[in-house]
Amino acid sequence: MEKVNNLIAERLSEIVNTQVEFEQGVLVTISRVAATAGLGLARVFITCLPDEKTKEVIKILYKNKRMLRAELGRMIKLRRVPKFSFYIESGEMDAGEENENRVNEILGKLEIEK
Repeated sequence: MEKVNNLIAERLSEIVNTQVEFEQGVLVTISRVAATAGLGLARVFITCLPDEKTKEVIKILYKNKRMLRAELGRMIKLRRVPKFSFYIESGEMDAGEENENRVNEILGKLEIEK
């Protein structure tokens, strides 16, 4: 699942940087993506410079999420292109994220053993 998350983050970053217009001087980076196992939803974590423009950037991304999803579907072939929700990257993992990562790791090991 990590490879899929990395691929989605990489391609989504390309789309955001080439097809979404932000105010001049604003830098947006897709720091990571956490997609659900069935690819129904992907949490997209962003960083933004300057920090005070982050809320505006999130609004712009939500306005463009249909286009982002369509373009991602054209760029990579997945059985399902996930819907996006956008989050501000805090740089720290909370307990829920650590637990989720641990569960995904265990599930990945179980699939390998089959």
